[in-house]
Amino acid sequence: MKVTRLGHAMYLLKSKNGKNYLIDPFFDLNPGFPLALDRQDFYDSIDAIFLTHGHFDHVSGLSKINPEKLIIAQYELALILLNNGFTNVFPLNLGGSINLEDVKVTMVPAVHTSSYQETEGKPIYAG
Repeated sequence: MKVTRLGHAMYLLKSKNGKNYLIDPFFDLNPGFPLALDRQDFYDSIDAIFLTHGHFDHVSGLSKINPEKLIIAQYELALILLNNGFTNVFPLNLGGSINLEDVKVTMVPAVHTSSYQETEGKPIYAG
């Protein structure tokens, strides 16, 4: 697996089979995001998105990615996304896993707060 840091909080994982997995899409306000990647073909190349939590600097880029792409997120955040029109969301909880074509993803504990839409008004608790 090749790991590429794309600035604050965001990583691209390229599997041996050529699949692209994105951790925490944060494009527009991310000073480290390479402008050369700010193109639709890059966004379309993402096979699945992993969200660590709901803060804007981890989810705001979802608007640039096809809403039918697979999103793997913590349970409460996953339910919020489903209620907001995302159609292909897989909820995980601590210790839970999902097997994708060429990787297995397991949620592990992390100590951090999680809210959603905190920059757009009243924050929503996101697990």
